[in-house]
Amino acid sequence: MTTSVKSVFLYGYPTKTKEKRFIETQAAYTILINRFIEILLSNEVYFLDIFNKNKQSPRIRGLEKKERNTHSLGSAYGQNAIDQAMTETHNHFIRIRNNLYGYIQNESPELLLYISFFSLLNASILDTDELQVVDQLLDHAIAEKKPNEQLIDVYKSLRKHLSKLTEEQRASNRGYVRILFYEKIEHWKRPFVKKATLQLDARVSKLEKSHSTKENYVVSMKLLNETKRQEVPVNTSKNGLRRLAQYKNGSMTATLMNGKIRIGIPVTKKINKQKQKKLLGIDLGITDLFHTSTENKYGTFTGMMNRYGLVVEKKLGNRSSLRNKRKEYQKQLKKTTNPYEKDLLKKKINNISDNLNGKKSLQKMRRGYAHVVDMEISNSSKQLFDEIKDNKYMPVFEDLDIAAFDRGKKANKRDSSWVRGKLMKKIIALLEWHGFDYKTVDPAYTSKICSKCHNIHDDNRKGKRFTCTVCKYTADADHNASLNIRERALDTEVANIVALYKHNTQKRHKALKELFYTRHCSYIKRVS
Repeated sequence: MTTSVKSVFLYGYPTKTKEKRFIETQAAYTILINRFIEILLSNEVYFLDIFNKNKQSPRIRGLEKKERNTHSLGSAYGQNAIDQAMTETHNHFIRIRNNLYGYIQNESPELLLYISFFSLLNASILDTDELQVVDQLLDHAIAEKKPNEQLIDVYKSLRKHLSKLTEEQRASNRGYVRILFYEKIEHWKRPFVKKATLQLDARVSKLEKSHSTKENYVVSMKLLNETKRQEVPVNTSKNGLRRLAQYKNGSMTATLMNGKIRIGIPVTKKINKQKQKKLLGIDLGITDLFHTSTENKYGTFTGMMNRYGLVVEKKLGNRSSLRNKRKEYQKQLKKTTNPYEKDLLKKKINNISDNLNGKKSLQKMRRGYAHVVDMEISNSSKQLFDEIKDNKYMPVFEDLDIAAFDRGKKANKRDSSWVRGKLMKKIIALLEWHGFDYKTVDPAYTSKICSKCHNIHDDNRKGKRFTCTVCKYTADADHNASLNIRERALDTEVANIVALYKHNTQKRHKALKELFYTRHCSYIKRVS
């Protein structure tokens, strides 16, 4: 038995007074989060708690109590604000740590231990003897009621390795790591929350069924400058009502958008894990949103690309031309001294500004485009899920951050509505909600490698067609990729290389190429 979480959203329209109070509360809450972020990042004493995301640490709770007299939000909002600040700073530290891991792996691989363990990284920052830190961790692990023998062995091995270094060597290692860390802290952009979503718990809010309004529920919440909780009627869909009644509800969140309040409630469902045997490789694409190793295709982005190019892109281009023309007229206005020309240029500038201010048609066009994209993603995801469910497949996806790919300015704008994880998030949400597991594999060369002879070559793929330059194997390019994705799920050699060079893309790709070249040579030898 396990659990899966989804969110139900309720919407309502507060009065002008309540809207003003909500905006004031949200602004004060945002300021408080950013204040906590600055304090946490400026004092080393909090760093270990940040690394471990230990929100209940006495130091963190003490900081929140200390800052209560600097704001009027109260303890509940204060505790929620510092929790959000901890999340932001933890993610910031993890990004820095991963960056250092890749750098040190290239420059000084002997220092990897100081980055791999939070305790050693923190010891380097504080310039504390790492042997003492490891001894404390070891003593604590041994003193547990149910000692974790595997963890104890890790600490013993770590201490043995560090003991081989002299005190001067350890001090030098700590100093080098500390300099690298603070260089990132100083030069990287710090986390900053522009508009925080209010975290509402039972101390500051309550959701009740409505008996005097047409809406389904009434949410009451504590707001700034109000002695009593303010009530706002809210409504949701029939499916949302069913989920709220059927599943366990969590703490609410609230935000305001164009005068409309949105309440988010996480609902937790108990699910039985499904038995899955056969692997199903799935390639995410543009022409086919999903292409499976069973040669099934679901969804297409082709029509959406045409619509974007012919309608949305054209409209955006026209607006860009108008802006450029306005800048040109504004420059001319500064230079000219002729009163007649000045009046004429001012009229032209005002006319262009009026046209640019008329955003309704553009917004309507964008909403229409986004709706078509969402419908295509939703329908194709449901179709793919039905195949997985009916055949009890174990789906295998590429561990791919599509948004990191740069296909050019126009293509990036066009694809922005789906490449930012919408497609993957939709299918993953369906799988998790119904108790299905899934696997992810390294995406390197899945679209360029021949699934028959393991030959890697850029010329293997031409658009939607895959033809191996060596063995002449021919297939749909997405189908060939899905076969590679499926086989990689059980490939221990690839998994070992990926684990070894997790933070070094260059070395990882080089090792994978060498592995597939060896397999290609074995195939040629076998068939010749």
